[in-house]
Amino acid sequence: MPPEDNRVREMAAVTLGRMKARSALAALREFGGGAEMSGDPVHDRCGWAIGRITGKEMAPPRPIRKVRSDWPLV
Repeated sequence: MPPEDNRVREMAAVTLGRMKARSALAALREFGGGAEMSGDPVHDRCGWAIGRITGKEMAPPRPIRKVRSDWPLV
């Protein structure tokens, strides 16, 4: 049986956060327990839900700085 679609997991995390379901904190931390946003939608939605339930928001993602060395004016 294939695992559920990631969109279903994302929206389940959002729903648990909106419901402030404290009983789901362990599962949410398993899939999104990081301290900052990562760009992975499931991880970020789980982190948002944890913040909504506990009141401790995730840190925003670090800015991405990409230096190009192939430009003539660099």
